Amino acid sequence: MLGRVVPWVSWEEWHSVRQGLFSQSWMLQQECLDQVQAWRCRGRIPLGADVTASLVETCRRDTSPGGSGSRVPAELLRLQYAMSIVRLVNGIADSAQKGRTALSVASLAEDAGLPRLLVDVRHEAAHNELPALALLRLAACAALTWLAASYWQRQADHLAACRSRIAELLQEYAQLQRAAPLRSARLVLVDLRERVPLTAASLLVAPLLDEGILDPPEAARGADPAARTASPAQAAWQASLQAWQDSAAQVPLGKLDLRSWRLAG
Repeated sequence: MLGRVVPWVSWEEWHSVRQGLFSQSWMLQQECLDQVQAWRCRGRIPLGADVTASLVETCRRDTSPGGSGSRVPAELLRLQYAMSIVRLVNGIADSAQKGRTALSVASLAEDAGLPRLLVDVRHEAAHNELPALALLRLAACAALTWLAASYWQRQADHLAACRSRIAELLQEYAQLQRAAPLRSARLVLVDLRERVPLTAASLLVAPLLDEGILDPPEAARGADPAARTASPAQAAWQASLQAWQDSAAQVPLGKLDLRSWRLAG
């Protein structure tokens, strides 16, 4: 399984940006907007993250605490609001467009759960005149609410579900290695490999330690002097996962030997 290329370094960075963009802190928001700009430079930024940052940035310009001389002209604000909303609605509709028969943007947006207000604003901005600034502000709030629930929260829920499932698979694998035939343990390992790319095997460490599934054998605790900065459990797990990765070139399913590990609790 190959992971999808994303512009953030880690999911912790993604979570940090998510919290910052919807924060009430002016400085924290700006730091996260700068981070999103770095994501844009790297490419492959998801539409949800990109449009969220654009809308937040426009809202900040609209409510800037500076004097009247630093205020952004209303016409420019209308253009910026409208462009972000048009991109959001078109992007959602395009991604849902399937088959040879083109469906209307309104029906596709409705299927995706987009508020009707956004569809109407998109239609006016694209085919008629720019909507009034008051209406665009209302649409921006609706768009941010929808993005918070349908992109950011949904992605966070998916990550939590994957983390939980990986933890369950690792626990099942450890138990099967002790009590079940090798074939059963290998079936679990196949499922695990489908969820976690081999090149990202180190991602398994966090679910194991945070969920408290396994404790390392006494012989592995503090065995690596170079890993003194990490906890004994984390150092031992890193060693086991490295062996699993190294063996994959010769062994089709690899070896993740957990028989000497003690089930926590």
